[in-house]
Amino acid sequence: MYLAFLAEIPDTHVARKFDLTTAEALRREAAAWRDKLAAASEPEAMIPDLLRWDAELKRRDVNPGTSADLTVAALFAANLANRGSVLPSSVNSA
Repeated sequence: MYLAFLAEIPDTHVARKFDLTTAEALRREAAAWRDKLAAASEPEAMIPDLLRWDAELKRRDVNPGTSADLTVAALFAANLANRGSVLPSSVNSA
């Protein structure tokens, strides 16, 4: 999901911190990783390569925070939809 967000839309946090050119270059990198992952017969075998890419981004001080936030928000919303609610029953009955 994270690569899907990052590969489709230039990350706005990266664009604000650097510029749109850097965000677009990162988007293209992510698209390449997304495509490799989708084509992999054993996706788990790509974990070391993905971790190296993550370390490279950190060395470059590139933090695709907006894409990460969207990923967390989407997973949270999916979790809510599957559970119905995360609020305690006492709050739901109030």
